Amino acid sequence: MRRILVVDDLKENRYLLQKLLEGYNYTVETASNGVEALEIARKKPPDMIITDSLMPK
Repeated sequence: MRRILVVDDLKENRYLLQKLLEGYNYTVETASNGVEALEIARKKPPDMIITDSLMPK
């Protein structure tokens, strides 16, 4: 199954994208900032990353 990493500092945006993508049978992981996203991506690289371009970290 394809894995997507969703990165956004707003919890609501992460939740909406996660539910939408899971409806299309994607496995979705989420991160609240760039540092967390890099840690997740290093451990298990996703097939795609969807990210907010304006985040605190």
